[in-house]
Amino acid sequence: MTYCEGSKKVTVTILSPKLTIVVDAPAMVEIGTKTVSFTHPMTAPISESYNFVVIGISLNPSAQTYDNGARILGCPIPSLDGKRISSDFDNNYPDNTGSCSYDVTLQGLSINGVLYPSDDGRFTVSCDDDCPAGKCKCHSDSYPGYCCNDCASTSAKLKAIGDELRSKQ
Repeated sequence: MTYCEGSKKVTVTILSPKLTIVVDAPAMVEIGTKTVSFTHPMTAPISESYNFVVIGISLNPSAQTYDNGARILGCPIPSLDGKRISSDFDNNYPDNTGSCSYDVTLQGLSINGVLYPSDDGRFTVSCDDDCPAGKCKCHSDSYPGYCCNDCASTSAKLKAIGDELRSKQ
């Protein structure tokens, strides 16, 4: 899904970690991915962490091997757990030699091709100073001159005030 096509200004709020990005130009906002690579020496278990959600991993090139002193072993494909990659392997041999190279596919929120991390994939987008869906634009004395309140919550509060006023008549 792409947001704010043709807009002159885009405001994106990533909810976790809390981050607001304002682009004062047309922007392409979408869920995006990028691939990073790492090489791991086979002398210890694999343990890698990222700021992005890991959605895939592969050997690069495929079918790599390393020598553990007793036999040639295939490089392990690590397990994925959110933002972590880990793998145990037979490291009982002190003379492991070699390494394995991996490509890791990460997912985040892409704004004009720049990927930003989102812990849980939740974010809001507003275009041309409008409030995002489900929010009501209200006047504010502070910059930028308006605020965005939750429509359902504001409606419930106004109804409660109206009910209270009617009960006093």
